[in-house]
Amino acid sequence: MPAPAGLLRRTRPMLTGRPHVNAQLLAETAYSGLSAPARSARSIEYAVFARITRALAAAGADEAGPAARGGTQGGRARARDFAGFPALAAAIHDNLRLWAVIAADVAEPGNRLPEALRARLFYLAEFTRAHSRAVLAGKAGTAALVEINTAVMRGLRGEGPAAPAPPQARVDPAGAARGL
Repeated sequence: MPAPAGLLRRTRPMLTGRPHVNAQLLAETAYSGLSAPARSARSIEYAVFARITRALAAAGADEAGPAARGGTQGGRARARDFAGFPALAAAIHDNLRLWAVIAADVAEPGNRLPEALRARLFYLAEFTRAHSRAVLAGKAGTAALVEINTAVMRGLRGEGPAAPAPPQARVDPAGAARGL
């Protein structure tokens, strides 16, 4: 039985005498997508935060309407009563997993972040866990979670706070106000 025409075309030698499909060509094709430069740990963390924060923001935009659609119980909107709840639950779950990893990492004795930053990140992980329960119960929105993640993303980019806090005014015994 003769070989199908397509098979002959794939194995017919090119002008160089090599077949169109061979091990070298397959390897070059398989690994050609890996030519992108390696990313730093910070850029990977930023990408994870960005993906999860986008999902939270999208789910939160849909979450604003459970009460308007009649999903209330005792005057409070119930998150489970709107069509976007699966997306909301998935976004919350991913965010909780991210913050659980962060909490575990900053709790490690070998973590090289400053102690004060480690404590703040651990506190944020605890707050995220508690607030997420409130979001899933329909007692809170995702805005606070999005805000926290966005602040961490700014820190990962090295931006820090948008503006320094104004100096505190102090009144001396003579009654003259001075900036500290």
